[in-house]
Amino acid sequence: MNIRLYFRKAELIPIIAHCRSATDHIEFYGEKIDASLILTADGGIYIWSSGVPSLLEDGTIGQASKKLPMSVAYALGCDPRSDSFDHWHSIHKQLYGGSDDAERISVDRIGDAVKGSDDLILIWFYEDSIIFLGDRSEDFIGPDK
Repeated sequence: MNIRLYFRKAELIPIIAHCRSATDHIEFYGEKIDASLILTADGGIYIWSSGVPSLLEDGTIGQASKKLPMSVAYALGCDPRSDSFDHWHSIHKQLYGGSDDAERISVDRIGDAVKGSDDLILIWFYEDSIIFLGDRSEDFIGPDK
């Protein structure tokens, strides 16, 4: 597998801060977890905080609802509100075979990539590993490559 997802630093910062400051975290597939970010592929591909209560779209903390959903950071090109279904769903199929799925991401590893970034964070699924890079890293590959 060789899939690159790009996220905006400005969108990740509040999600990372919420994750680190939350005193409680969700159960993930039946297991109580510590501070983590959750990469999800269902209606788009996005990252959210495991912190409870949730960080909401308006920046407040509380119970997410349809009227006020939780705050998420969509991967570039994978936001169903603005990007074509065919584009983001093709990436979704490469990642998870088209099935809805989610996986934990280390808040520290992505936090380190954010520190090394001016704007973009790369999450690179390369063979059997996941690589996190900020756009100031010499190994960073831009989205147009």
